[in-house]
Amino acid sequence: ATARAALTQVIADGGPPARYTPAVALAHADLAMLALRGADLVAATAQMRAAKASLAQVQAVYDVRIGDELQLLESEVLAAKRQTDEARQAAAAGLVAAQGHDARESPGLQHARGVLAALPVPVR
Repeated sequence: ATARAALTQVIADGGPPARYTPAVALAHADLAMLALRGADLVAATAQMRAAKASLAQVQAVYDVRIGDELQLLESEVLAAKRQTDEARQAAAAGLVAAQGHDARESPGLQHARGVLAALPVPVR
């Protein structure tokens, strides 16, 4: 409850046009993860979409790997909603992006590989 309140305050403090910091996007992402862990898929989806929309508005320099992480978060939300094909596509896109932004053995790239590996292999 305390974490949710703090993250909600970050979003409120950022205001609608949070163009100079990815803090609002990161707060939405953290709220999405909390909702996902609590099995609230509606809130997880809404917060994940808000995170991506907030990051798209940032007009300042920020760590591009945030976008990679949001792509992986989207994959995890889709997997929880049993939208496996879409989850696999999002995870693959996140992995490709992470490969372009991270060193071979970086934690971010390992996370991307793990998210993709955790998804069921499609049967054809």
